[in-house]
Amino acid sequence: MFRNLLPSLLLLAAASVLNAADPVRILTVAGGSGVLNEALAEFEKQHGKGLITLDNVPEGPSDEQVRQAEVLFFFHPDERLMIALTPRAQAAQRRGAYYVVVPQYFLPRQWGFAQDKTRADLAERYWSFGGVENLTSLLGYLYQQGGGTKKFAIPPPAPVAQSGIYHPKASRNFSNLADFLAWYEQSKVNAQWKTGAPLVALTIYNTNLKQRDLAHIDALLAELESKGIGAYAAYGWPFNTLDPYLPLAGKSPLRLILAFNLGIGKPEDSKWLESHGVHILNMQVSSQSYKEWSEGLRGLMPNNVPSQIATPERASTAEPILVATTETRADVTTFTQPVAERIQMAV
Repeated sequence: MFRNLLPSLLLLAAASVLNAADPVRILTVAGGSGVLNEALAEFEKQHGKGLITLDNVPEGPSDEQVRQAEVLFFFHPDERLMIALTPRAQAAQRRGAYYVVVPQYFLPRQWGFAQDKTRADLAERYWSFGGVENLTSLLGYLYQQGGGTKKFAIPPPAPVAQSGIYHPKASRNFSNLADFLAWYEQSKVNAQWKTGAPLVALTIYNTNLKQRDLAHIDALLAELESKGIGAYAAYGWPFNTLDPYLPLAGKSPLRLILAFNLGIGKPEDSKWLESHGVHILNMQVSSQSYKEWSEGLRGLMPNNVPSQIATPERASTAEPILVATTETRADVTTFTQPVAERIQMAV
């Protein structure tokens, strides 16, 4: 009922820890289940297993989950969900739970109590900066706030680049195309590719990296490389700000751009594309599951047409190609799944 449209997260940190013991029960109402799971694995690698239990329920927790949790965490929660949670939230507050809702104005007045601004600000920075490193630190912070007994230092929130170059086989991201190409040729991750050979860039949102929603990106890069084509992903938005990652010495070496991030366009995007003269294809991700999409007669849902077709076309893209669908896990979080035959067709 309460489908999350944005990554959403409310943090409820237990104020009273007199009866707390490991494992600390952490309940998140948030998107980004993939990166949360990676962060949990990294937390356990650093600090050991059995310290926390983590449940992510983006559509809202059950009464039992609220009663059991020492820590609950919501970010940009649905207003209807927050109002529906009022009696359970008040009951948890009476038993000593401490609430931090981020952003803070999402704390409903119906709940009847305030929150600690410092804790809310810190939690929001961890989540907003994103990535496995910050969310691992966030889990450590929640563990200690929930009364965890093991002591360890927690790094402060670490800002991460909002744009750059990503490749799944690289141990780091790159801040310019020259550095990436030097690594790409030296590393031999694509042994068939040499400088001067065809090169293709995918353009994606940075949220793909923050939430580790990269399966379709990785699949498309792998398919391109299997044909001897050089390939990488430039992440960031707006599109026209990707200039450090697409031209080289003022001239584009690219044969083609496969764009996932033109759904929210700006006039400057079209000007950039015209000035560089690179052919660009519009890559699409359906909000439907593969079953819904493959068995349906509509193709894209009507509410996807403006962002998936109309806006990219105004930026002079061509040949819209759907390459992935949106699937739902058992915990009702969603993830993007590549459609193999469509990936092959795009290449």
